[in-house]
Amino acid sequence: MTEGCKSLAAGLSGSGLAAIVGGVPLVFVHIVFLVTLLAIGTRYHRRRGRGAVLAVIAVMVASAVGIGVNELLWMGELFTMSAENAQCSVIDP
Repeated sequence: MTEGCKSLAAGLSGSGLAAIVGGVPLVFVHIVFLVTLLAIGTRYHRRRGRGAVLAVIAVMVASAVGIGVNELLWMGELFTMSAENAQCSVIDP
């Protein structure tokens, strides 16, 4: 029985912890790199608007590559991983 199944059996869920430990830092890192690339792109590119667009495109491409790699690693179940989808069998005593 996985930890997710154990939490379901206890009437709990680990989804809040997963969001705090995984989702919040991921969004934070995306924002930090976007701001960094925007600063670099608008300062050093000849046309500031184009530098900003390239910064946004670079973050989007890197994010898409990350999603693609994780989908391969998790066999296409990256967005469906949860205790509810793990087919846990909870037997009431």
